[in-house]
Amino acid sequence: RLAPVLQAAVHRFSEQLVLTGLKVYSVAYSSANCKYPVIKLTELFTLDRSTVKDLCSRLNIVTDAEHVRFQKGDLKNFTDSSTEHAAVVRVNDLTRDDVMAQF
Repeated sequence: RLAPVLQAAVHRFSEQLVLTGLKVYSVAYSSANCKYPVIKLTELFTLDRSTVKDLCSRLNIVTDAEHVRFQKGDLKNFTDSSTEHAAVVRVNDLTRDDVMAQF
């Protein structure tokens, strides 16, 4: 989990970083026999499972209970608007005191 001040700093770019990461994984792990564990994506992106699965579904990436099946062909119809307002790093719960405590 990121410190509150870092959450606030990366909030603007976090969605694009995660989406770019998922696109890269879609090409790198594109195989009919390859399954990537959802838990590893949650650790990599420091997100909860439901957020990762939601982002994958918005990108038309197939997921099951425990794995993601990346296929580069799934991203053909991808548009940035398909992931509009995907809250990746949540800073809504931060208070001024949380941020100032970091200094």
